Amino acid sequence: MQITGDGLLAGTGRNGGVVSAANRFSTQRLEGFKSQSVPSRPKSRRTDGIALVTVLAVTVLVLGLLTLITGLTTRSARITRTDAATTALAQLADGYSDVARVVLTENLRLSRLPAVAWLDLISPDRASTALINPTDPKVVKLAGNHRFETDGVTLGWQIKTISKANENASWVRVAATAQDASGRSQTVLRKVQFDPNSIFDLAMLTEDVNCMFCHLKVNGDVGSIHAFRPGWGTEENGVDPCTRPGTSCGIGSGRGSVIDGSVYVRSSITKDRAGQNLANDTVITGDKNENYSGDRLPRDENGVTAFPGLDRAVARASATGSLEGGDSILGVGVGDTFAGASALTKVKGHFDGNLVLVGTPAKPIQLSGDVFVSGDVVIRGVVEGRGAIYAGRNAYIAGNLLNKNRADKPGQGVCQGVSSPDDCARKNIGAGKDELRISAGNNIIMGNFTEKDSSGNLLPRRERQAADYFREQFGLAFPDPVVSTADRFVRKGTGEELRQTNGAFFDQLGRSVAGTDVQRITGDAVYESLISPGRTDQTGQFSRWLSDHEYRTLLGTETVEYGIWRTRFRFLNGATPERYKDSPDALVKATRIDDLVKELEASGFPKDAAFTRALAERIIENPGANKDPWLENFSGTNAGNQVSGTISFDGSYLRVAMKEPYAYATETTQLDAFLYANNRIAGKLAARGGFVNGGLIARELGLLAPGRNGYADWLDKLPADEQAKFNDCDRTARPLDSVDDADNDASKGSCNYAVSYDHRLRNGGYGFNLYQGTTGITADWSFDLNGSQKVDLTP
Repeated sequence: MQITGDGLLAGTGRNGGVVSAANRFSTQRLEGFKSQSVPSRPKSRRTDGIALVTVLAVTVLVLGLLTLITGLTTRSARITRTDAATTALAQLADGYSDVARVVLTENLRLSRLPAVAWLDLISPDRASTALINPTDPKVVKLAGNHRFETDGVTLGWQIKTISKANENASWVRVAATAQDASGRSQTVLRKVQFDPNSIFDLAMLTEDVNCMFCHLKVNGDVGSIHAFRPGWGTEENGVDPCTRPGTSCGIGSGRGSVIDGSVYVRSSITKDRAGQNLANDTVITGDKNENYSGDRLPRDENGVTAFPGLDRAVARASATGSLEGGDSILGVGVGDTFAGASALTKVKGHFDGNLVLVGTPAKPIQLSGDVFVSGDVVIRGVVEGRGAIYAGRNAYIAGNLLNKNRADKPGQGVCQGVSSPDDCARKNIGAGKDELRISAGNNIIMGNFTEKDSSGNLLPRRERQAADYFREQFGLAFPDPVVSTADRFVRKGTGEELRQTNGAFFDQLGRSVAGTDVQRITGDAVYESLISPGRTDQTGQFSRWLSDHEYRTLLGTETVEYGIWRTRFRFLNGATPERYKDSPDALVKATRIDDLVKELEASGFPKDAAFTRALAERIIENPGANKDPWLENFSGTNAGNQVSGTISFDGSYLRVAMKEPYAYATETTQLDAFLYANNRIAGKLAARGGFVNGGLIARELGLLAPGRNGYADWLDKLPADEQAKFNDCDRTARPLDSVDDADNDASKGSCNYAVSYDHRLRNGGYGFNLYQGTTGITADWSFDLNGSQKVDLTP
């Protein structure tokens, strides 16, 4: 048996004729002769479908079916005799329906289309009647009846119905009929399902969620591959590590965070500050599922967690959507730079190079379907339409990104009188509300990541807080000095980040990559090559197409009052403060203090002030990590501006609270999109909150959003009224418009960052179509009891 050129199955016997019935269906599968079904999503989605039983030889099948068929005589008006002929017809009809399942699955694969687009070709009228009329060359072979004759029996299968556009699953129902020479027949109905990947049922998923939980509210379910312990520190099994010298604290550091949903963990859930609805003091309203092995978490392949990978070649061929409109669409070709960007009217299907997209309320970016960009995508502003943007490398959210026609919350707009988020999701789908999905083969960066000015010099510390955080969170090297970190590996030509296992290299799909195609990255080049917008060419050389200064220009600035920043001052030429303190060379020590004074002044401390030099000397003397932190106020002038604030140094971090307004690079506080990155999602906000209406899924998440509370414990040098200003919830930066923001209202003084799951994703809304899901499973199976679905076998 083989797949023929038209996508159908055929075979020949020993003498060149059609194979016998026994050989023809020797590999078919049966589910038993009874009606069965799988509950529809999202109530209880099952991706394994009906348990498929491998078929033995036909002679064995007949014996087994004689027994099974007896129990169906009261159910089926069609099966009234338990003789071998009737049994064989039923068996042949079922086997041919499974042939149809294989043909459908193979046709989808060969079409190189996402399931949704493939179904649209099969039925151009899916929004209403789901009329089956496949005329496109990619699916035309599925039209009509498919007849086959063997041993005096005529077989045929036909597509009867398919899912409508607004249903919560994608499926095709086929009928298969077997008829003998006397006209006696049996018909079987099989529903073949093509669901998106199950991980997109989660609001947040990563390998390790720990530091994400800092004033965080999640409205939806959360998944973790490694042990689940929200907050910082290490697992202590309920023993407070602060009582033991030389250990780090962290017990209860998840306090203030809420998961309004369930938690799914591949391994264990913390025992620290845990209870029925607690995990290290993070509140969990749903179930806590330890040692979870279901399909909501990615499977393991060869010991490596197999997050869905982006096949760039397939994505390029499968993307059939479009981008147009907006305030501007700029294209940067492969090997070009931003200075040579071209204005584009429309992007159809795919773009080879990099895109910069800017939309406004008056001129939103118009998105329809799936669009693939081989390099990087920079996007900000307002988007209208339903679709997904796939970046082959990185995606950058350059500020806020909102839908023009935003989905309504339960109880509002089209969801008036509806309380269920799933029911509301279907209402929003029916109303055609905008849906935005963003995917990146490597990383998604939210807001700022830059660290150099237009001359290539490092920016002041308080202006590169995001870069410092990303470097620390993801284990990337620091530039001042270069702190050693693990080498990273990318594929030459695409920049795809690779995994190294036992000396071998693998891409995101688990495919082996030859060593000659691999570029090793070391030192500070790791941050540049992985995080910055650029390209790794066929020789392994990385080059930027967009500089830090150009990206900051795209971001623009926003004034933040009462700003807070921190640093470890790694810039001391490779030495720790203790080494300077103990240096026998007084001149070296004095020089290092001068370096530190310059950095402090550049970061906003009073210029040429005795206080700043005294601070540098105290940092060099270092009170020690195990001693109480000291706090001190400062004030003075810097470049003609009054500056004042307070500082805290605990021997590890210097924390600085600035009381004067300052223009920082614009951050991403508001986002209407579901983000999926195969490696990292990174973001850093000032001391305020924000929201994501959609979801966050990546191997590594690093999103620091400290909110506007919890700082009074180290700001006690300030007057009470000024302390309150650092803790106030600024609603201009944290508007009350996430999907479910009731726990973050201003009266409670909270500015938690909110991640609210877009329930449309699991209710038939726009999905990540270019990632493989549960393709070609049998969702339900039944006999056609009244003969209404019989396939017309007329030649």
